[in-house]
Amino acid sequence: MKIKRIMSQNIVSVEYSDTIKDAVIKMHRYNIGFIVVMKEKQLFGVVTDRDALLSLVNGHTMEDKISSICIKNVITVKNNLPIEDASELMGYYQIKRLVVVDEENNVCGVLSLRDLALKNESEDLALDALQEISFGPNTTQYIIEYDNNLSDN
Repeated sequence: MKIKRIMSQNIVSVEYSDTIKDAVIKMHRYNIGFIVVMKEKQLFGVVTDRDALLSLVNGHTMEDKISSICIKNVITVKNNLPIEDASELMGYYQIKRLVVVDEENNVCGVLSLRDLALKNESEDLALDALQEISFGPNTTQYIIEYDNNLSDN
């Protein structure tokens, strides 16, 4: 199955010149914990609710620009790739969300671990990704081996 079949196409974004307060208000309004930061219709970065909170703890104010706290090295994935590729990226980079881009690298969606988990065909992919996110890359095999050893006893 392709990523574009299960990704969320309702992209909530802010402009890089918006404030942290603007981003937090939008995240609250749409009940989301992740927002895309755009600059002139191009991907500039992403911010999570946790990033916003930690920025305030570390001395930023709600009036600071969102561009001052956003993650700029964003891991993206093409919308026409198989969902297995997305699951592997999430696990490898230990992230719960991927920005999805089209053939021209325009943002066209967001794929979350939740999106993977809600599709019956991808339950195992979501579990694999979650294990790698939680425990680090290449730990899934050890967990499976551990589970198998338990069932042998």
